[in-house]
Amino acid sequence: MKKLSLYLISLIFICSLAIADDPSERCGVELTAKLEGYMKWLKEELPHIEPAINQNCKIQIMNLKELTEKDKEKLKRHEIELSDENNKIV
Repeated sequence: MKKLSLYLISLIFICSLAIADDPSERCGVELTAKLEGYMKWLKEELPHIEPAINQNCKIQIMNLKELTEKDKEKLKRHEIELSDENNKIV
């Protein structure tokens, strides 16, 4: 019974980490602050993009399909991985 209780507690803890909605919970406060600063800079550089921090603690462009090739090239120069909603690199 004790092992089952520990197993259930562990399972609940792992599940709560997996579904964390707050990037600072998933990625850590320091990395999240860096990513948010970078996203702010990106919005200044390309105001029409919609950056977000994805589940893998990387910046993802939410409106990727709406970007021009020139915009995509600019993002690639800054080493931002461009992936679609299925996480396929474009």
